Amino acid sequence: MRRGLDSPARPGLLRTAAELSRVHRSASRPSAVQELQLARLRWMVDHASRHVPLYRRLYPADAGHRLRQLDDLSRLPFTDKDMYQATAAVELMSGRPPPGSRRIESSGSTGQPVEVYYSPRAAWYQGVLKLQRERAIGLRPWERRFSISEPDERSRRGIESWIKRRALRIPGTESPAVLARSVLEWRPVSISGHGQQLLELGEELGGAFRPRLLAAHGESLDLWTRRALASAFAREPLDGYGTSEQGIVAWQCGAVDLYHVNHEAVVVEVLDDGGRPVSPGGTGELVLTGLWNPLMPILRYRIGDIGTLADRPCACGYRLPALRAITGRTMDWVVDGNGRRVAPQRLWIEMDPRDWAAVLRVVRRYQVHQEHDGTVLVDIVARGRLPEAFVDTVLARYRGVLGQQAVVKVRQVGEIPLDPSGKFRLISSALGRRDVATGAGPTRS
Repeated sequence: MRRGLDSPARPGLLRTAAELSRVHRSASRPSAVQELQLARLRWMVDHASRHVPLYRRLYPADAGHRLRQLDDLSRLPFTDKDMYQATAAVELMSGRPPPGSRRIESSGSTGQPVEVYYSPRAAWYQGVLKLQRERAIGLRPWERRFSISEPDERSRRGIESWIKRRALRIPGTESPAVLARSVLEWRPVSISGHGQQLLELGEELGGAFRPRLLAAHGESLDLWTRRALASAFAREPLDGYGTSEQGIVAWQCGAVDLYHVNHEAVVVEVLDDGGRPVSPGGTGELVLTGLWNPLMPILRYRIGDIGTLADRPCACGYRLPALRAITGRTMDWVVDGNGRRVAPQRLWIEMDPRDWAAVLRVVRRYQVHQEHDGTVLVDIVARGRLPEAFVDTVLARYRGVLGQQAVVKVRQVGEIPLDPSGKFRLISSALGRRDVATGAGPTRS
């Protein structure tokens, strides 16, 4: 393992092709995947308990050797966002990031942005998994892609750079009109992005362009959004589930059925209220353990999402354990001063990469709510006194999205409670809430 994902070297195309072929073949051999999972898990836990200060405090030095089977993972304590935010980055890593490492910040869709470091080999492996998913949905490497993404000013190398030559990435901060013009000029085979932003784009296009593939990610793709996207693009959307901390976790293949789990990269536990694994068909809390990033191991991570274990093979024939449904973060549409729907992702505080470091220094948690009269309340749990300049920046950004006449109030609060369901709702709106049962939603003028 130390000569694998822990190596500072970035593999070339031949090694990439070989690994992609091996990952593809392993999906048909459950026993081999389980053996590989256990071997990687034992190494990662031992590595973390010896070299990462946080895990040296949590685990005994031989914690990995004590894992005789995957179920033994339940003996280890949980981690969560609060723990990572309260711990200095140097205590979360196994050493100094080698040249070529990637530093990213989570999108903050849980209201708690965190920073994560990928080693060069770990970033490469995520590229392999991305290619594996594209192969499964029928997207070939040379075909054009279009994605609505969080802005990323850094250059990328290796697989990401190779893919990027045929990919157009447009920040979600751009208006639907700009996104639509870009699509019509680029004419991609696939379009991907957050579900509600894709729906904004589809409405703007008005049927003028229909991609062969439509892929959603980054939020729960509920029934209402799924049906609306299928209508707008004349394509059934493929859903994907991943996190900045754990990378690509699970995704739907071209059969648009179950969520295939990237078993070689992550151990997914689905636990009931007592912390016990649910049976196939059961629903519970998702707990994720990464097997691919030794620079910053993230083990038994309570991400805050709910999943349902599949109790049958996928329609494509995939027979490894999969997820039938994922209930992640849910956000309402927000309505601007002209009565138009605005995708909630456009109201994330840290949409601009130049803001990320500043946001992480100031914000521990935040939440946005639009009241019946249209007033937008931004509640922030800060790390200290909320700077006036930061407040002014948030106000300017939100008014830039909602209109200069929008009433926006930024408030510093001591805590933000969960909603009655036990979930955290980052963005909610009394005006833009959808009725999933009936398919009703706000009217766009």
